[in-house]
Amino acid sequence: MVKGRSLLRWAGILLVCVSVSFICIEAQGEKEAVKAPESGRPDLIKIDTMAAFGGLELPPVTFFHDKHTDVLLKEKKSCETCHAVKDQRLSLEFKGTKAAKPAEIKDVYHASCIGCHNERAAVGKPTGPPDGFCRACHNAKPTAAARREIGLNKVLHFRHVDSKQIPATPAEKDNCGTCHHEYDKQTKKIFYAKDKEGTCRYCHLDQPKKDVKSLEQAAHLQCVACHLDLANKGVKDAGPYICAGCHGAEGLAKVAKKNQGVVDKLPNQEVPRLKRGQPDAA
Repeated sequence: MVKGRSLLRWAGILLVCVSVSFICIEAQGEKEAVKAPESGRPDLIKIDTMAAFGGLELPPVTFFHDKHTDVLLKEKKSCETCHAVKDQRLSLEFKGTKAAKPAEIKDVYHASCIGCHNERAAVGKPTGPPDGFCRACHNAKPTAAARREIGLNKVLHFRHVDSKQIPATPAEKDNCGTCHHEYDKQTKKIFYAKDKEGTCRYCHLDQPKKDVKSLEQAAHLQCVACHLDLANKGVKDAGPYICAGCHGAEGLAKVAKKNQGVVDKLPNQEVPRLKRGQPDAA
């Protein structure tokens, strides 16, 4: 009788140990497959392209853009590694997926992203999650992006107008036409209308419309593309082209410092106004 109780006691202890072991193994597996998302990053992007076609099978992908940009820069690769070029402009869509079908879009993302991770892992380079670790990218509880907004105030606008690195249009002495434009409905092309320059928000709103990009899309295509082009030409102060450069606290502090440096050198520290009724900020 005593022997039977002893066996039951040891069986109970063994069962508890096995249960704890399974729990620990499962927790360890979750820890490896789903790493805790980073917080306070201005480059966090939610990839939910497939949501436009209906419900998602998995949560949207939590993507850190600057992490990937840093790797490309170190390996002397360009943004064209991930973004297609259309009409001599970098496309915001990944690998030109905008015109693709749902199944094709899914295949492009998986083949490109996971394929790149697998290739880097094969040669011993640090990389992202390999094939099979779906939840490492499709994170159900991602941290919200800590993205600050950058504004084009009067000083920053003056820095662009006064820049010798931003090329002027052939017919004009100033470089205003590099950024400002209007849309010709007949020719379906944009053109520079001198003395009619206005804020981008006249046409580019918070949400995109038919044939009109949102303000965010237009700003990234115009500003980031220009900064990248200048940097590729060897311009030292080409302007920020990573997310943190415009949307991070440190990047914004650098912009403010450069703005103040320009103001300090101006007569009476006054920023010259243009002939038109230029606002203090846009």
